[in-house]
Parts: sequence; structure tokens; C-alpha cells
Amino acid sequence: MEQQKWYQIELYFGLYDLEELQDVHPFKETVNKITELMGDCTIIPCIGSCNHSIGIRITMNSLKVIKFTNKNPDDLLEIYIRELKKFFNQECIITNITECTNLQFN
Repeated sequence: MEQQKWYQIELYFGLYDLEELQDVHPFKETVNKITELMGDCTIIPCIGSCNHSIGIRITMNSLKVIKFTNKNPDDLLEIYIRELKKFFNQECIITNITECTNLQFN
């Protein structure tokens, strides 16, 4: 019997609204939106730095979100990215998918 494959999906994105250049969503609302969309996940607040499209470097509150799944990660990412970009008004969300080779639920 073939063991079911599990994947770790990581998403990294800033919380600054691209037009407002400031956080526009309270943290609790942000967490609620992510968990409503993604279900069980880990949300890690962090600081990000990038060149803004208007030509300045900005430092912003950002999130790293980690989700483990046994579903097709590409299908999930398509939905997650579309919805998170729209809600947080972001140009880009960085993603990483890792196939878990020794994931254990103890």
C-alpha cells in the first residue's frame, strides 16, 4: 500500500496595502481571514523588506503562513494566492512547496 503524500506549503506576504502604504487590517481580522480561507495553519508574524513599485525600499509587517496538506498543493495555492492578493491588496506572494518525507503526527 502506497503511503499518502504530504506537503508543506509556505506563503510569505506583506500586510501593507500597496496604495495606502500602511497596514489596513487589524491583526485579529487578518488571522481570521487566513484561517477562514486555509483552515488549520501556522501564522508567524515577521518583518519584510522590499522595493516598492514606486521606487522606494519599504519595511513592513509581514506574515509567514505554513499549511500541511495531503491535497494537491498547486490547486490550493491557486486559490490561496488569488484570495490573499485580493484581500491584502498585494502584487506578489512568495510561495514554497516541500514534499514531506517523514511527517509524523505524534
